[in-house]
Amino acid sequence: ANLAQLDALLVHPETPIAFIEFLEKIARESNFTLDMTPGNAKKFKGERWPSMTFHISSETPYPNFLSFFKKLENAPYLMELNNVSLSKIVSREENAATGIVDFSVFMKVYTSPIPKKQ
Repeated sequence: ANLAQLDALLVHPETPIAFIEFLEKIARESNFTLDMTPGNAKKFKGERWPSMTFHISSETPYPNFLSFFKKLENAPYLMELNNVSLSKIVSREENAATGIVDFSVFMKVYTSPIPKKQ
């Protein structure tokens, strides 16, 4: 049972559809859409599992970002959030803060073993 539980924490390296759908779902629940760029799965020397990088970004009101980020931190996947950037968007007309933030997150998501090419 432990192996099945561990496998459930890992993203499929060639088709990370379930993970992408998870990200889209928590963004939708937080009332915004996400820009997403997945990388390729790689096995790095000294690491136990292969991993792939994801870059996600969007603009949303700060409370929506917080809601999304809490769900991301509690994701049912094995991952590291490597670089989180957050900046307040200032309206050019009034030169005042709108409460909207622009955010960007780089993350490493661990995958199941990468299939060998035939």
